[in-house]
Amino acid sequence: MAEMAIHGCLELYKRHVITSKLWIGVGYSRYETYPPAQASIKLKCPTQLSSIIEPAVKAKFREIVARGVPIRHLAISFCDTRDEGCEGYDLFTDWAAVDKEKAVERTVLEIRDKFGKNAVLRGINLNKAGTQRERNGFIGGHRAGYDDERATRQTVHAL
Repeated sequence: MAEMAIHGCLELYKRHVITSKLWIGVGYSRYETYPPAQASIKLKCPTQLSSIIEPAVKAKFREIVARGVPIRHLAISFCDTRDEGCEGYDLFTDWAAVDKEKAVERTVLEIRDKFGKNAVLRGINLNKAGTQRERNGFIGGHRAGYDDERATRQTVHAL
């Protein structure tokens, strides 16, 4: 869920929008016994900063998920989006830190646009349970084909 939140924040940066509400959903493998869990998250201020969004998502996920039950589906939705010009924080916001985080995210997007989605990954993406590297090869939730092991073997045999 954290990977999905971070990826969503990058999409917000790319589209120049901010969000003030999030929705998360969890579907379990044993759906007959455990109904899907879902929750909404209202942020204090509209933002696109992963340093604000990711902890909120992780906290709500821990709150709603059934421990020890295999998860089949995860979903996240960024609601109430608006132009990033509407962004505003409270009086205690460290503007230098906000500007620094935005500069880093813009740089990451530029590198990914130039060298591909897997050119820059966070440490969380390299964990054993991380799926972002694999999901970067999907188109609309389906394997793109070029990273499919069978397609690679067929190409090698054709050569």
